Amino acid sequence: MIKNLINADDEATANGTVETERTNALVSLFDLSPATTEQASELNAAAESSGIDDSGNVEPKQAEPAIVIEPFVPPSKVETIRRSGLAWSAGVVFFGSVGFMMILGWFADLLLDSAPYGLVVGIVLGSIIGFVNFFRITSQIFKNN
Repeated sequence: MIKNLINADDEATANGTVETERTNALVSLFDLSPATTEQASELNAAAESSGIDDSGNVEPKQAEPAIVIEPFVPPSKVETIRRSGLAWSAGVVFFGSVGFMMILGWFADLLLDSAPYGLVVGIVLGSIIGFVNFFRITSQIFKNN
């Protein structure tokens, strides 16, 4: 249906070239018939109005900014260093917790003679602990303290 709507204005000529004629028409979501230019201008005028006064005239709506643009203020050098330190510590904590729990699992395998199970459990527990601490630390990076 969309392809038919897009290609509705294309007409093939005798030599095989396609001539495209574009019109300024609105397609309503409810009746699917294209609106005329006059109807489109009436819809635009109605959208710009805010209400009707006692005599039936349309009062124009006050323009309100949709987006408030604030000037960019870069973070201070101290804040940048704090964020960098937290990012590094998040990575170190994640890697360290996985490595530490992997080594504990390996020692458990040696002591209990439970081939790969201690190592696997150590890696899984280290990953869980690492992700929890990683998200805990990274949530502090953009806090304004």
